Amino acid sequence: MANKKAFLLLTGTAVLGGFFLAVIGDLGDEPKSPIAWLQYPLLLFLAWGALTTPVDAQIKARFIPFVFLSWLLGMSVELTLTVDGSGIGGVHPDTVASFILAQGDYIPLGILVWAFHRWMGCLMYECAWVVTGIALTEGLVFTGSVTASISSGSFIGALIVTCYLIALYMVYLLLPFRLCGVGLEKVTTTKSILLLVLAGFVSAFVVRSFWGLIYSPLISTIFDLPLA
Repeated sequence: MANKKAFLLLTGTAVLGGFFLAVIGDLGDEPKSPIAWLQYPLLLFLAWGALTTPVDAQIKARFIPFVFLSWLLGMSVELTLTVDGSGIGGVHPDTVASFILAQGDYIPLGILVWAFHRWMGCLMYECAWVVTGIALTEGLVFTGSVTASISSGSFIGALIVTCYLIALYMVYLLLPFRLCGVGLEKVTTTKSILLLVLAGFVSAFVVRSFWGLIYSPLISTIFDLPLA
């Protein structure tokens, strides 16, 4: 059952894993964004949000503020990423192309999490598990970073990468709840963690399949973006 203790354990583990992998990335020889240092304050911001929000309270996030904050934080995360070191952004080696293409991922995912909150009545700590499912679509399917670690036999590495991904996704899909304000009404629900993760995974898989099959080719053609 999704509850406050499980939420704090998940978020705390994700933040620690995120910091660990960020430090390893800084010390290693892999290509990195010149703004990769922004990961550290973003992860601290996430920790602050988790510790200071009464997650058993009903957060009433309005659509436009939530999606805007999600987009703003998502673009901040995107600044910390790079494909090969030649540009900024984790979607395409070219900076401008990466940020144009990224809109088809960040904005729909922000809307998706808001929909879980608004239409399915998910509280902040329940949305954390939805976000976990969303993050797993990247690690297990679309970039395969977690799958690659598992295939190489590095299960600890897979766990750390998973924590890192969850932390980054929480920055822009969970922190907006904290910034949107908290209602006073206490609400208790008994939603299953497994079902929340599965719902996040499946819905994000659909969004990202649309991105890969329709949005990315269409936008690349319209804006005449360079090939990756």
